Amino acid sequence: MRKKRLNRILSLLLAATLCSVSVIPSFAEENIFYNKEGFTIQKVSHPTRGQGEVDSILTGEDEDRGNSYSWSIVEYGDYIYIGTGYNPIYGIYYRNVVANLKARGVEEEKASEIANKAIDLMYNGAFYQSTDLNAVIMKVNKKTYEAEVVYRNEDPKIKEHGYRMAAEYNGKLYFVTYGFPRSSLLEIDPENNDQVTSVYDEYLKNPAVANGIRGLVALDDKLIVSVTGMIGDKPGIKMLASENPSSKEWTEIANQDTFDDLPACYIRDGINGGGLWDIVEFNGSIYATMVTAKTDENGVTNKRGFAMYRGDEVGDTYKWTQIIGDKSKGAKYSFGLGVDEASAGNIFVYDNHLYIGNYNDPMLDLAEIPDKGNFKPLYNDLYNSINLYRMDTNENIELIGGRPNEEFPVVKGNLGPGLGSPFNQYVWRYGEHNGKLYVGTYDTSTLTNGFTQLTNGDLLKMTPEEFEQEMKYVKEMIGALISVQKTETEVAVEEQNVQKDSEAPKEDVSEDTNSEAKEDGEAQAENASEDVNTEAQLTNENDAEVQDTEANDAEKTKEEELLGDLSEKQVDKIKDIKESDLDKIVDDSDKVMDKIDGKSNKSTYSLRNNERTIVDDFNSLVARYDKISKYLPSCVRQKIEKVIKNEDVENFVYYLGINNYCIHAEKGFDLLVSSDGVNFDAITRNGFNDKFNHGIRVFESTKEGLFIGTANPFYGTQLWKLNEDGEIVEPEEPEDKEDTYSVTIKYQINGKTDIKVPEDTVVEGLKAGEAYDLTDQYIAVKESLVKAGCTVEEEPVCKGNIAKENVQLNAVFKAPAKQVKPSKPAKKSIIKKIVNKIKSIISCIKKWL
Repeated sequence: MRKKRLNRILSLLLAATLCSVSVIPSFAEENIFYNKEGFTIQKVSHPTRGQGEVDSILTGEDEDRGNSYSWSIVEYGDYIYIGTGYNPIYGIYYRNVVANLKARGVEEEKASEIANKAIDLMYNGAFYQSTDLNAVIMKVNKKTYEAEVVYRNEDPKIKEHGYRMAAEYNGKLYFVTYGFPRSSLLEIDPENNDQVTSVYDEYLKNPAVANGIRGLVALDDKLIVSVTGMIGDKPGIKMLASENPSSKEWTEIANQDTFDDLPACYIRDGINGGGLWDIVEFNGSIYATMVTAKTDENGVTNKRGFAMYRGDEVGDTYKWTQIIGDKSKGAKYSFGLGVDEASAGNIFVYDNHLYIGNYNDPMLDLAEIPDKGNFKPLYNDLYNSINLYRMDTNENIELIGGRPNEEFPVVKGNLGPGLGSPFNQYVWRYGEHNGKLYVGTYDTSTLTNGFTQLTNGDLLKMTPEEFEQEMKYVKEMIGALISVQKTETEVAVEEQNVQKDSEAPKEDVSEDTNSEAKEDGEAQAENASEDVNTEAQLTNENDAEVQDTEANDAEKTKEEELLGDLSEKQVDKIKDIKESDLDKIVDDSDKVMDKIDGKSNKSTYSLRNNERTIVDDFNSLVARYDKISKYLPSCVRQKIEKVIKNEDVENFVYYLGINNYCIHAEKGFDLLVSSDGVNFDAITRNGFNDKFNHGIRVFESTKEGLFIGTANPFYGTQLWKLNEDGEIVEPEEPEDKEDTYSVTIKYQINGKTDIKVPEDTVVEGLKAGEAYDLTDQYIAVKESLVKAGCTVEEEPVCKGNIAKENVQLNAVFKAPAKQVKPSKPAKKSIIKKIVNKIKSIISCIKKWL
């Protein structure tokens, strides 16, 4: 069975990824702007680089595509400081595929190769493949947009994934790290050359437990931070506070028991053990949200929404009250505000209200597809996409936008499910600028389309060059799969042959994989494409099987024999079944089959219309059957349930539901704005014309404009700036940076002193390395120093006739530093490389065929 399972996994990897999105870069000759009436948004990092070109904000040697998320941001002086997240999505995909293959008996080296080939194939090579961790904290000048690295971990024993929250407190900046085996709270002193100090460390003590620092909020009199890890001898969270973080003295104000053991802390839990998620101050209290979905040791997940507590300061401690969570324990609202898929809640204060946005967990549900072929969790995420709520000072919550439910039957604002798109899976971050509320989302369509590209129309949109490129990845993937087959023992091969002879039609996917491993490249690609068609025929074939079987039964038995295993009461109930119930089942069956056959009207399933899908019809069919099934003979139930209770059929129906969403997807994050906090306009629904921008992770409001940092797991994070009413603040020309050389000049009034200019110094009027005689009076000396490009930091005291008095002058020589000019894409050379690569691929394909 393990062999059969492996074949199924490998065939799913190949079939689900055969066709991919276009990743040919869109080169821009001029600076990139995204225009919306009333707003101008300009790209300030690598401003001429468009979709499919590397960004990451930094330039020169520091430019690193792996810095794919602007994870945190804070303003100080002329700069905004940004903490990045390093290549997190590739890491999730890679580790999950490798773990799943290893669990099926594939060696680690081969599993790693297959994982990388599968990711290449799924996304046409767009993912940056690296398991290194080189996250940074950078600062960007708000006027010139020049960026420089402030901090990068240099300890090879510590792996820092990134810096996901930031805050300013008492003139210093604080960034929380997510690392292994240590996570830290870093303090940056911007008035002391950006000196970095760790003021709190948490070390990993159990590899099964999440380790990290996440929540962070600065109050007037203290800094509060949340920590997940081993608390004593058990996993849990704790909340710490300090009036002076530099002292490294912290007071615990809450822990796992405080929150009724609700926070999920194991890596296997929701959002990889998200624990204590977000913290804000509102109406004189602290509000904290937490992830509560937990997975047991058998791998069974209790999908449950987030909880939220209020903390009120009482003396030296806090009193905590559950607001969202377990109603039996006093919570006013149920977990996730009635939505189980809402794994976390992101919170923000605007206009004297606390805004609460759903945060689903599609990353782990996406991993269910290559692991188990299970499309249901991802479909449920899309169906129950994000909601946005707000809470007043009396803790009354109302649904502002999203899908109504039993707890919140009315939507107050103008946006429906998903705030306009089922692919919006996080209300990721909020911003306030010039009195308006901004909401940035995470859009999962670009990632999800990797699993449905055979049937969602992307194949038809590919250019010949893109198709040739994709075939290269197909060949590499098939080669990796073939090598796995060759490493199997003869016993396993014999077992496979036995399985081939005995498998039912639902196992045809495995047979397709085995045949693919033996045929030439083109045939292999075609067979992989037919996997979905094989699944698409499954329901029809099973229907035919049921009809044939029932016909044979009818020939062999009489009605009395058919009902022979029923009691008189059951027979009476069958006779009481309304003909209309049976007609509805038949009608639902016809609807499902029409949609599988492509006969349905596509407009019925418009992305924005919130109407019925094939999944609704299928579930309606099953529900109607369940109402009458107990009155049917067991032999009839077995035949029917072989179709409608078949796991493969159900998964394929959910696949088609996801595929329908993907057909109408508009890829890229949404940016929404509201003047009243209730009704929103969409500034963009396509990631500023870049489908690889799948999220907005940070906002920072400044007098120069609203800075926006993106999450782009393909080509690196980008930095944009929004201004209202079309007003653009032009960047200033970079000033020459200066290296400083301090020299003490000993000058004697009416005497003589020499001054020697330091080497490697360029100062107008002075020559490096040469000594100068200065015999003028003090005033003249001062003037000559100033004229020579020096400044006097400390004036000497010169009163009366003090000809023999020694006087110290501290002169500072300043010289322009070497500038690192922002790198620009070498368009001609890059295009030439692409053309040559395409030619090489075509040549390779010809030889292969």
